[in-house]
Amino acid sequence: MVPFREYEKMLEDEQRAAIEIQQEEYDSLGRYEKLGLELGKLVDEKQMAYGDAVTVCQKVLEVHLERYYDSSGGFYRISPALLEHIIRQVRIIDKQCRIFSNPEGDLMGESPYMDIAGYGLLGEGRKK
Repeated sequence: MVPFREYEKMLEDEQRAAIEIQQEEYDSLGRYEKLGLELGKLVDEKQMAYGDAVTVCQKVLEVHLERYYDSSGGFYRISPALLEHIIRQVRIIDKQCRIFSNPEGDLMGESPYMDIAGYGLLGEGRKK
């Protein structure tokens, strides 16, 4: 995993080296080509702001799910009872990544703590 500051520098260098699309070229692109460029920009911005949360989430899940790993078959045996919790836990880990990436405050103006609290409410509310 590339540290946030190194990733930010790589991205800046990449952007400087990239050929800028002129407005007339952009205008000639199809609808989905434009959407692809916009989506790529958003992903780059989020990677810069939050780092590689996908890799971190995977590592954390691997630790939590060790006891469910079947090494003889190379797969996880996850019960339906656990399965319903996994999605919320992944989202919470993702929000924790945002906090650890930017302890001074969320770079995109979001509140990861409010999101974590919301997932807690969703988890608690499932019992009712």
